[in-house]
Amino acid sequence: LAQAHVARLRDGREVVIKVLHEGVDAAVETDLLALRGMLMAGVAAGRSRTELQRTFEELSTRLREELDYLGEAANLVDYAKVFSDDPRVAIPVPEPGLCSERMLVMGRLPGVPLQPFVREASAELRQLAGENLAGVFLEQVFVHRMLHADPHPGNYLFASDGRVGMVDFGCVKRFDEH
Repeated sequence: LAQAHVARLRDGREVVIKVLHEGVDAAVETDLLALRGMLMAGVAAGRSRTELQRTFEELSTRLREELDYLGEAANLVDYAKVFSDDPRVAIPVPEPGLCSERMLVMGRLPGVPLQPFVREASAELRQLAGENLAGVFLEQVFVHRMLHADPHPGNYLFASDGRVGMVDFGCVKRFDEH
């Protein structure tokens, strides 16, 4: 979907610039048409048309969210507020005035991807990072009623102190109290 670059601002801070590729929105719409057809084939298997339509609507909403970088910037702000004083996690903060629907500029987080972390970190540090990740995951859902809904290994960075950096907030699901 996007290409990320690291840059340095005039004040010396490093930022990550995420740019949406041209034509991705049209490709997503084409993929959604194909997905709708596949889902609706579930009617032949006895699934409710209403259930399948709701499933499609939820999936299409979440996929389209991934294309809106102003929405992702807002998600970053929400998560940064909630976890600002939490020593278990780091959330990048967007740079005001530099973001648009197709470009996201945010602070760069320290840390390494999962595989190098697992290879190089001590067992104690891996345990701490795992506990931090699990604790933050449960807190976001059960306390703050929101979910970073793209939890694959590439969306986490692991710092040398066990802190977990979370990235890619294009898909966030919020829940009401019920």
